Amino acid sequence: MNILKIPFFISLALLTGYCYADDSSQKINELIGEWRVTAVQLDNEATTSTGTTINDPHYIGRKVVINRESINGNLDKSVNCSYPQYQLNNTISLDKLIESTSGKRHVAPQNPKAEDYGLKAQNVLPVSVVCKEGKFGPKGENIGNWVALLERNTLITNWYDNSYLVMKRIQINEKISPSFSCHASLNPTEKTICSNNELASWDNSVNQAYKTLVMQQQKIMPDDKATLNKIKATQMNWLKKRNQCKADTDCIEKAMKDRVDTITQQFM
Repeated sequence: MNILKIPFFISLALLTGYCYADDSSQKINELIGEWRVTAVQLDNEATTSTGTTINDPHYIGRKVVINRESINGNLDKSVNCSYPQYQLNNTISLDKLIESTSGKRHVAPQNPKAEDYGLKAQNVLPVSVVCKEGKFGPKGENIGNWVALLERNTLITNWYDNSYLVMKRIQINEKISPSFSCHASLNPTEKTICSNNELASWDNSVNQAYKTLVMQQQKIMPDDKATLNKIKATQMNWLKKRNQCKADTDCIEKAMKDRVDTITQQFM
């Protein structure tokens, strides 16, 4: 009887093991694909650095490509993760995950929660990311870099300056509209932007940064018309310079990246 039982239990153990392996592989496969950043969440009360802002135009609209061989995209030039290892962790509340990542807050209450970052409290299944070469994102206070699904097509990851990036899965028929109408009479640069999702996304980032700067100027110094006019004139001059790129996509993208950097350095 014992001789007969041994193979049975071995088979049962192997079968159970394979189920766990398959489940882990399936969960990780759900992360594979192209994602676009739709929100940058920050706890202003607990963050001392101003390097990253809520819905930072550097990151909103950027693309992240996750697969078995690499993690890349145009999110940040520091993202150069090759041969990532994905480790499925146990289910944990988003509150506890954020606490392990961000550490104690500098103000009361000291334990951070999802709602401090504009996120809904829920349970998640974080996947640790370790790159054989290069890196994806930063380590947390008591945990490494991770990604987790908030919903089937919504992904979150911890990012720099105690922030969190929320991403949506890019659909096959994705079409991003820039800040201007693509149905008007357009110059070659504008036509190129309208035909390219990444350029259209960068155009929106420039527009978001510019509108934020104008809003801040009007709010803090509403009577200073000279400075406001200077901001507007500078933007118009930059647009003329950007249009000199004509249909050169690399030139257009660099011009818009540089413009976002220039404008955000003026944030008050």
